[in-house]
Amino acid sequence: MSFPGIPGGGSASGGGDLAGMSEQEQQMVKAVRNILPLPPVSVVTDLLFVMQMQMAMDSCAGKTVAAGVVGFALGGAFGLFMSSMSYDTPLSAQGQQLTNLPLRQQLRSGFRDMGSRSYSSAKSFGVIGAMFAGSECCIETVGKPGPFRNECSNLASSFEPRAIGRIQ
Repeated sequence: MSFPGIPGGGSASGGGDLAGMSEQEQQMVKAVRNILPLPPVSVVTDLLFVMQMQMAMDSCAGKTVAAGVVGFALGGAFGLFMSSMSYDTPLSAQGQQLTNLPLRQQLRSGFRDMGSRSYSSAKSFGVIGAMFAGSECCIETVGKPGPFRNECSNLASSFEPRAIGRIQ
């Protein structure tokens, strides 16, 4: 079915899609086209991209991936901060070994330790975020709508620590 003046409903030039209309209808269609021109292609593709992103974030897989990525990033930043706070004093045995090394090796050892702790923390935060978001979304999708939504969320939060304990 074709509608005059609608994209895909005839020619956009205003020629063939006005056939069969009275003179007054043709003038109204031309006036509407002048007032409301078609959006540029970039706007349409932007809207399409926004709709696709919205659909991805509404799915359980999208929420799980987003929570895992954000958890990984925040865990890495948190691990980097916490590893910089745990310095070795020269009074400990490990601190004595570090102070005897040249500065370049001390820095290399410190950065290696910071990197390993940051990566470990990032993995943990990413797994926890993805697991919680995924389990909560799946349980709420299967769960009944209505007043029992909270119980489904509580079930997801009680399931997660047990699964994490088995992973680590």
